[in-house]
Amino acid sequence: MDTPARTIERLFTLAAVGSAFGAGFLLLEASTCNDTVVAGSGNLDIATACLEPVSVNIGRALLGLAAILGILVTQAWFARSSNQRTWLSRIFDDRTETEVRLDAEDARDDVEDMGEGWAKLEERMLASRVEEE
Repeated sequence: MDTPARTIERLFTLAAVGSAFGAGFLLLEASTCNDTVVAGSGNLDIATACLEPVSVNIGRALLGLAAILGILVTQAWFARSSNQRTWLSRIFDDRTETEVRLDAEDARDDVEDMGEGWAKLEERMLASRVEEE
């Protein structure tokens, strides 16, 4: 089982590739504004006759998303190859399941020592009462 940071890296890679292909498809299939102007309307400005479809804006947004995710994934690949921490591993937990289990076994809980602390406190109180009497 991989670490959560590694899983997020793979998810970002998949999202970057998917959005890049989606953006490419939307931008290639956009109209090029070669529409002929209707004969009776000679007063139309070229900007009103040739409007960009919404798919062009969506394609540009997907291309931007692909670029950002691509930068993150590329940084993660280079950092992993040089055994450094990645941006994603700083945000998400970069420990394996066995490391988490070992940390949980080694960790001492404060509640375990609470009984000993109460016993010592009670012993001090009883000792001070004996001294007073």
